Amino acid sequence: MTKEEFNFKQALEELKKINDEFDSGDIDLDQALKKFKYGLELAKKCKERLREIENEVIKIKEKFPDASAKVEQNNE
Repeated sequence: MTKEEFNFKQALEELKKINDEFDSGDIDLDQALKKFKYGLELAKKCKERLREIENEVIKIKEKFPDASAKVEQNNE
């Protein structure tokens, strides 16, 4: 999956599916190892994407400080 092809929602759904398979306990050991590794790769990509989005939000808030302050006041 390239960065352009990464779909956060799909990755979360795949992680949930992998988790459900482990929870069921009905998984072959070799298959479990492959899925565990794939799950860690997905989790890493999700974390990286969240970090990118967080940085974008910070940049937007810096660009529009008055607007972000008003939003934060309304949320209190």
